[in-house]
Amino acid sequence: EGQIRMFIASSNALLPTQQDVIAQHAPLIEWIGRGDADAAERAMRAHIDSEGQVLIERAGRGARNE
Repeated sequence: EGQIRMFIASSNALLPTQQDVIAQHAPLIEWIGRGDADAAERAMRAHIDSEGQVLIERAGRGARNE
């Protein structure tokens, strides 16, 4: 659970505003609201993959700058 919280906090820190965070999660909320679990899962997996890639890229740039 601690690693998940750290990942979420790190990911959210990359976004300039709270509105950006909300906008990223809107599709997931939409699918959940429609009761489409399969689409919600796909949206969540895509979101995690995308944000994970961003964190990896930023971590790599940070390591090269040290």
